[in-house]
Amino acid sequence: MTTFVEFLAGNAFALAIVAAVALVLVGVFALGDRAPPTVQPTRPISTADGLRATADGPTTDAAATTDDGALGSVAVVGTPTTESPLDAPFTDVDAVAFAVRVASPFGHVTTVRAVTSFRLDVDGETVHVGLPTAHSPVVDDARSTHRRVLHDSNDVPATTADLLTALDTDRSRVARLLSGGVLPGRTRRTYRVTVVPVDRPVAVVGRVSRDGDDWRLDPPEDGALRFLDPSSVTRHA
Repeated sequence: MTTFVEFLAGNAFALAIVAAVALVLVGVFALGDRAPPTVQPTRPISTADGLRATADGPTTDAAATTDDGALGSVAVVGTPTTESPLDAPFTDVDAVAFAVRVASPFGHVTTVRAVTSFRLDVDGETVHVGLPTAHSPVVDDARSTHRRVLHDSNDVPATTADLLTALDTDRSRVARLLSGGVLPGRTRRTYRVTVVPVDRPVAVVGRVSRDGDDWRLDPPEDGALRFLDPSSVTRHA
């Protein structure tokens, strides 16, 4: 007959095994979730007067400093245009940027991101957006999000498979081995594609400066180019 002490010991051992497995799984899938650092904008800019005030104003003003120390990071609200739109995976949307969050039945695998050169029309003025060099873009504007679940790599169009694989370069070989690849294999893959469409107003976080007769928006120092829903910026800024 099992004693009460043996019962507690057996269950404690089982719980310890479950906890250890859970920690391993969390650690494995965290390997694929290496999000670039983001900056919280100080305020939205949606008018030509706002651009001029920001570009001409002092860059060392305490009011223009974000909590994480990035100077002059604002959310410029405008309509993006480009001559080289991206073909966002699993969508028919022409985009200036997108993020694809890849998951397996066991959890998050990785997020791949892309951005193309584009401009913002802000109240009739042109803002040239500088492409990030250190970090991939972060798309926090979820107004245009698509979901697709695929069980076999043959279900992924060849061009889409090549694109996803090409973008999955930040992870180490160990991370790809442990948490899995971006394509379905022995298990299915769930893709959540968040898109920044052409010709739809969006808020882009960065630092504004003069660029001849126009303006330029560059990624925040040591931060990622970030896309937000304009309404959320207006509400929280």
